[in-house]
Amino acid sequence: MKRYCLLVLLAFYFAFATGVPAESLKVGVFPESLLIDAFEKGCSLIVAEILSVHEEQLTKFYFYKAKVIRPIILGDLTRNDIQGSLELFAGASYGDALKPCSIYALFVIKECPYHSSWAYRDEVLQIDTSDSQSLDRLVRAANRAYSKTVIHKFRQGWQAVQEVELPLLPEEILSLCKQFKTDPESRAEIGKKIFESDLGSRRDYWRPYSSEISYLPPKISLSRKQILSLLGSPNLRSGWTYSWLCGQIGKGPRAKEVGVLSVTFDENEKSVGLLYHLQKKSKWTKFTAYSINPYVSVCGQADTALYRFQRALRFVFYSKITLPF
Repeated sequence: MKRYCLLVLLAFYFAFATGVPAESLKVGVFPESLLIDAFEKGCSLIVAEILSVHEEQLTKFYFYKAKVIRPIILGDLTRNDIQGSLELFAGASYGDALKPCSIYALFVIKECPYHSSWAYRDEVLQIDTSDSQSLDRLVRAANRAYSKTVIHKFRQGWQAVQEVELPLLPEEILSLCKQFKTDPESRAEIGKKIFESDLGSRRDYWRPYSSEISYLPPKISLSRKQILSLLGSPNLRSGWTYSWLCGQIGKGPRAKEVGVLSVTFDENEKSVGLLYHLQKKSKWTKFTAYSINPYVSVCGQADTALYRFQRALRFVFYSKITLPF
């Protein structure tokens, strides 16, 4: 009986040893299939130290404040994004998943200029920065996987375009797109009209009981270059989706929401979805106390320049007032 048990244990050992690739046994390396899947869905890969975690009392959502130690695959994050601290949305169930003062390799997706989310929350590697060999293996594996993705080629093909050959489009659509680029004060209203045109997506009502809202492809599908020619350069590139800030909803600095026009492309760079939706103003501009409508093309890191410009204008205005004494 003991001999039989020994043989069974040996059989399990050899089956495990021969069935698992040697690369996956190395500490600190994600499987290539996971890396490719995460990158294709728009994720960046960073090594970051967790500074703190806090819970938003109203929503009960958790947010981690992280310091980027090393960007491995920058993706849609910019150099400005990873300077200082990066706040990561973590949902409602992962408040104790990461420990402050610890360092991890994390997947991150940039959803707005001032809103990034921790993605693939069950796939985390704790990093020992003194183990340079393990970190180098992770970097090599990530770069190798990213080079195999379609989104890598998609990002490399990004360029702002001025004019491109367009298909025969209704005059109304051409007029709306021209106004969208030239009339920032009315951009929110115009963006909604573009969404309601044949360029926009319609809700799919064939699945009325689905928990997720799905949309149909637009009647008129255009290439990425054609969309950029019509709408101008986007304010945000996130994975396969480009977004244009349309201005705040409501007047004055107390407005809490902004309109956003978003276009999603497929692997062939054809538009497969065009939506107009509302988002929190704080996700798009750092200085929420100021109206952004006159400067609708300004968002993200350019907010600092806008803030200084507005302060300078107020200083000039008040310095010209002659006080009666």
